[in-house]
This record gives sequence, structure tokens and C-alpha cells, in this order.
Amino acid sequence: MSKAPLWQHQWDAEGLHLTRASDARELRFLSHAEIAQLSDYEAVMLGLPRHMEAMMAITVSGRIDRAAFKVECRLEPLTQPHPWAVYRREGARLFVGQRQWRLNSRQLALFIALERMDAAGSDVAARLQAWPQLAQALHVPTSARILVQGYLPHLHISTVPQFSAHAMTRVDEQLVPAQQAPWAMLPRRRYAIRAESTA
Repeated sequence: MSKAPLWQHQWDAEGLHLTRASDARELRFLSHAEIAQLSDYEAVMLGLPRHMEAMMAITVSGRIDRAAFKVECRLEPLTQPHPWAVYRREGARLFVGQRQWRLNSRQLALFIALERMDAAGSDVAARLQAWPQLAQALHVPTSARILVQGYLPHLHISTVPQFSAHAMTRVDEQLVPAQQAPWAMLPRRRYAIRAESTA
């Protein structure tokens, strides 16, 4: 016979509202970031799922300024031979079929960074703006269950009011003088974003 839950849950976009089942007046709110930071013991005591038992495997391919650039994420469970093909994230919660998991704080930050990069689409200036957040999320210990597969480029990105006379940009895969473009490339994997395009 299962025990009655100690907490009642009400989720929204900001996090979780907890009400103790024995006293509806006792309320507690946890943001998604706070939920991700809970230990498994603390989470289970609140009726929440354990941390996800899977690695986030990240592959970056292509140059950030070219159409073929891609950042791919696979969720590779620790106890199964195949990655999870279908999943859904809601804040710090991840749903895989009927199973519910909880992201750790590093994984949550990585998902948010990946979604920002995905939203940039083919807009190179937006990609360059999203890159520092993604790179920071990927520089974590393996204990965070994040794995970078292959080469992770080290890009130097600056925001400038205007480009140098020798700065180049890419239009239809062709290099042309940057002039009034929103972004430019410089030698040695250096990129610049025009200040007005970051407003």
C-alpha cells in the first residue's frame, strides 16, 4: 500500500508551488533553477524525480559563420545502449515516455543555451551572441553528465561600434567586406558583432 503524498504540486513556467497535504496554508515555491540544485534525497522527500540518469552528448560541427554549422545534442542513458530519441523538457523536468527525470543545474543551463543557439537559426550575428553562453555551459566537469564529443572551437568574440577596414563578412557563402554588416570575421578565429545589433 503506497503512502499518501506529503506535498501537493502545482507547476507553472516559473517553477513549482508546493502545498503540504496536511496543511493547505503552508506554501513553498521553488524555481526551476532551485529544483535542479536539489540533491536526489531532498527531491524525493518533496515528491520530485531523481536526477536524469543520462549523459548530454554535444557535437559541434562546421564553422559558426557558415550554413552547415550545427550543434547537436543526444541524451545517452547510462543503462541503455541507445539514445533517447523523443523527450520533452519543461523547466527542470524532462519527460521520456512515461518516465520523468530532473535535470541537474549544469544540464538545465546547457538546455537553455542550446535553445538560444537553436533560436538563432542561420543568423550568424545571433549565433555569435549565443556562443559564449553555450561555451560556458560546456566547460564543466564530467560529473555534471555533460560530454563534448569531437572538437569544440575556441572563438574570440567582441562587440565593437565599427569594424576595421579589413574586416570581412559572409554573404551567400562568399566573403565580402563587412562595411555595415551586423557581424564580421577577423584572422585567427576572431569575430566581431556590431554594437547596434546587440541592442
